Amino acid sequence: MSVRRKYSLPGCTLILEGVTTEANGRRPTISAVVNAECHILGQAQILAGGQGFLQQLTETLSAYTQSLLSGIVPIVPEGHIVIEPLPPLQHRLTITDPGLEAPVSLDLSTLQLFDLLESLDQMLADARTLPGWSLDLKPLTRHQARLDPPITERATPAAIGLSSLAVAAIVLFFLPIPEVRRPTEPIPVSAEEAAQTTTTNEAAGSAPPTDPTQTAEADAAKSSGSAAEKNDSTDTDSKPKDAAETKATTDSQTPRSLNSDTQSDTNSEPEIIADSDQLYALNLKLDQDLSANWDSDTAPPTDREYRVSVGRDGAIIGYIGRSEGAESYVDSTPLPDLIYVPAEAGSAKVEAQADFRVVFSDSGTIEVSPWDGYAKTPSAPPSLTDAATVEQSLDRLSDTLYDQFKDDPNFDRTLAYRLGVTTDGTLAQVEPLTGDARSFYGETPLSDLYDPAAAIAVKDDRVTLSPLVEFRVVFKPSGVIEIAPWYGMQ
Repeated sequence: MSVRRKYSLPGCTLILEGVTTEANGRRPTISAVVNAECHILGQAQILAGGQGFLQQLTETLSAYTQSLLSGIVPIVPEGHIVIEPLPPLQHRLTITDPGLEAPVSLDLSTLQLFDLLESLDQMLADARTLPGWSLDLKPLTRHQARLDPPITERATPAAIGLSSLAVAAIVLFFLPIPEVRRPTEPIPVSAEEAAQTTTTNEAAGSAPPTDPTQTAEADAAKSSGSAAEKNDSTDTDSKPKDAAETKATTDSQTPRSLNSDTQSDTNSEPEIIADSDQLYALNLKLDQDLSANWDSDTAPPTDREYRVSVGRDGAIIGYIGRSEGAESYVDSTPLPDLIYVPAEAGSAKVEAQADFRVVFSDSGTIEVSPWDGYAKTPSAPPSLTDAATVEQSLDRLSDTLYDQFKDDPNFDRTLAYRLGVTTDGTLAQVEPLTGDARSFYGETPLSDLYDPAAAIAVKDDRVTLSPLVEFRVVFKPSGVIEIAPWYGMQ
């Protein structure tokens, strides 16, 4: 059975026509290539040939590109395809196949060259195209590698540095050692002891001390004692008022918990989580917990803002309204139902917490962000790049997308996405790469397959990001789906 497959990039399109031995299957494996065509944007000439042409073109371009990036010219096997640099910023690709009437020569820009190479790389990464062929990459030999500078040239800076250090040490050796004197410090005396000493001296009729230091200390103690007595008398009258004001201030500034005794037995303040990666994971979990338990039909007439505290495991441990009308609207939010209440009052101990700004908007959406922002940009989720895992995930993702993709989609342009899937095949990350991809997101099967909860995991009472296998997925109006590993096959 004949199969036609296409790999597209902005500057190049690779079209393969091959044969397969599979009778059934939505996307059969191409076991042999009959014809290959490279359509390069801006070039009228089409590069075409069979499987031998395709393999030699791939090997030649790979070796040439590696030489551009490394500056080391490798040994390229002789063949009918040659590429060489053309000053200032072009590359001349020449094909001298005996079957051609005249040699074919194309002057490619660097962008065209790398698009051509990327289309070939997508073909190599496709497990259903020529699975028995892979690019044979070998390390450079000592003859190909650059020669290092002589040992004398490399050792000269170090020798000069050691000589300078030795000269400086000899000069410093003859300098006298400076005499070190420890500064004298006054002996600290508490206010009570100073006041008691003064009272005793007055009662005994002794003369005041003649030492200026002692005189100053005695005066300071006397002033401190008078001030302390004055403050004590003042505090006695105002103590009930200050306690009430303190309680009101605390209640208005601290996120409240439904169990006020949760932290009453603990004198130490909980640790504030400031790590950007952990904040990002907690941000995702809080967003998902709130979105899954909120009815957007009950959206407020205006935005309602809250300060919400969560622990390392993502559990909500407190919240407080931060905008007008927030307290009266709180029962329409999931916050009272999601807050963590310990089994026994006063037994819970919060070791660490993070605060987030949560806004229930009038448009029916929830916005969640760290209260103090991120100290630095959070790292991307850990990526799985081993060949076995990538190939298995590629096959599973391809089958899943083709099973749910319509043959006649409702869009007329190419849609590109960056996807992340877990090891069990769950789609946990979707990033549109173009504006069209964002606009037509609902026309793809991604909206039904996307499960953001799979992007996080709770391990050892700590919220972390799940490792993902990442792919570049392109949906075509013709019903074709192109899937390639984001980091290639390693």
